[in-house]
Amino acid sequence: MGGAIVARDANATFTDCFLNRNTAASGGGAYFISESTVKIYGGTIMDNRAIGENAEGGGLFMSNVPLEIINCQITGNNSLYSGGGIMFKGPDTAGSTIHNCLFASNIASARGGAILASLFCNVSITSCTFSENGAQSGGTGGAVFCTHSSTAAIKDCIFDQTKRIAVYENSSDSSVNMSYCLFNANPDGD
Repeated sequence: MGGAIVARDANATFTDCFLNRNTAASGGGAYFISESTVKIYGGTIMDNRAIGENAEGGGLFMSNVPLEIINCQITGNNSLYSGGGIMFKGPDTAGSTIHNCLFASNIASARGGAILASLFCNVSITSCTFSENGAQSGGTGGAVFCTHSSTAAIKDCIFDQTKRIAVYENSSDSSVNMSYCLFNANPDGD
């Protein structure tokens, strides 16, 4: 777990750091779990891979950990199952915010090419650009996948050339609230 970083019960702030080219079963770049808080300002999370049987979080895996991430580039990450860029899981991820980030060329085999929110997660995504993210054939939610009583509030974002449906809400108990977003050239739907 966690190609570069594994943290449990820790508070961490990363400023202009680079989590690049790491590999793990889940959390290819970093794996954060339980009673932690994580803040990431600037830098890159790039070309990380989650390769386990039920791989989650090619770039970051956040389990019951709130995340604040601002002005970061999350690019070229890959998960063999879900959450190519970032995987959020669990109710303690509530209050997570993603602002002014670039998500580009992240891939998940099954769901959530850039972001997956699951198991009572609540995330706010503002002023971000999602470009050329995707799920592989048979998968969905090329940019954002929301499931299992989770909520995503998405505002002022751009979704460009996303493969396998840009934003996907998987269950009736989940919700995606979007405002002022631009969808461009998403071949399989928005």
